[in-house]
Amino acid sequence: MITFSNYYWNMFTMNMLNSLHKVPPDCRPFALAVFSQRNTRLRLAVCQAQENNDQSPAPASTSSDDDRRYTLGHYYGSTNPVSGVKQLDHTKRRRDRVVAEIIEAGRRQGVPEQLLRGNLDELEALLPELTPDVSKMRAGDWAKLAKDINKVATMLVVIKTCYPGANVGRIVAKVPKVLLKSPEAVSADAAVVRRVLAAASNLDAIIEEVPYLMDPAALAQSLSNVCRWYNTQDPVSMIARNPKLLLNVEEADLEADPLYGLSLNLSTIDTWDFGQQQQQMQQSQVEEQQQHQHQQHQHQQAVPIQPSGTAAINTCRCL
Repeated sequence: MITFSNYYWNMFTMNMLNSLHKVPPDCRPFALAVFSQRNTRLRLAVCQAQENNDQSPAPASTSSDDDRRYTLGHYYGSTNPVSGVKQLDHTKRRRDRVVAEIIEAGRRQGVPEQLLRGNLDELEALLPELTPDVSKMRAGDWAKLAKDINKVATMLVVIKTCYPGANVGRIVAKVPKVLLKSPEAVSADAAVVRRVLAAASNLDAIIEEVPYLMDPAALAQSLSNVCRWYNTQDPVSMIARNPKLLLNVEEADLEADPLYGLSLNLSTIDTWDFGQQQQQMQQSQVEEQQQHQHQQHQHQQAVPIQPSGTAAINTCRCL
C-alpha cells in the first residue's frame, strides 16, 4: 500500500536521479554523496513523523449529540438510523397533497371536509388499491366517489359478481372511474362483453389485465384495431393468447385515425364481426360487378349480329 509519505519520497528520488545527467562527469561522485546524505536525513524525518502519528492519542469524542459531526460515511456506510436527523415521509406528503386537492373539489360540490377525510380513509381500509391518485381520476370524481362509501362497496360486489375470476383490486386500481357507474349499467355492459368474448376461455383474466374492455364501445374499437393492425379474422383468439397485445395497439393507434368509428354499430355488437363489414361490402360490390359483366356477355352471345347496310350491298355485288 502506497502511503502519502512514500508517494512524495518516490517523487523526490525520481527528480534527483533525473537531475544527475545535468551534472558534469567530474562532479557526479560529489553529487551522489550529497544525494545520499539528503536521502538518509529525509527518510529518518519521514519515519519519525509516522511514529509520532501512530502514537498520538485519538480525538476525544463528545457525549452530546448536538456537538457530534456527521460525515457521508454515517449516512451511506451504515444501515443504522442516524439520531438527530428527521426522516421525510414522501408518501405521506404526496397523499396529503392529493387529499387537499380532493377536499377542495368536494368543497365546490358542497361535500363537508370531515366527511371526505373519513370516507377516504375508509376507502383505503376497504381496498388498499383505492388510494387517491389524481393521475388515474380527477379530484372531482374522487370527491363524488368518497361521498357515498356504501355505493362503492356495492359496486365492488357487482364487479366481482360479473367477473368472478378477476381480481377486483387490480381492476379498480387501473380504472377507478368504473365505480361511478350504476350497478345496472355495469351488469348490462358485462352481459354484452361476455357475449362478444364468449370464445375466449380466459375472459376474466382479459378483463383483469385490460379493464377498460368492460366498456362495450372500447371493446368494439379495440377488436377493430386488432383486425386492422394484424390482418386477422379472429381477434378474440389473439387477445385470449396475449391480453397485453391491446395495450400495445392502443398506444400506437389514435382516435383521429380516418377509420375510427366508421364501422361501430353498438346496437348489433353481439353479432358484430369486428372490422370486417367494409371488406365484405367491397367484396360484395366486386361480385355484383362481375355478375353484371357476365350477364352482359351472355346477352351479347345470345343476340345474332345484324350486318350493316354497306356490308349487305357489297355481299350482293359479289354474288
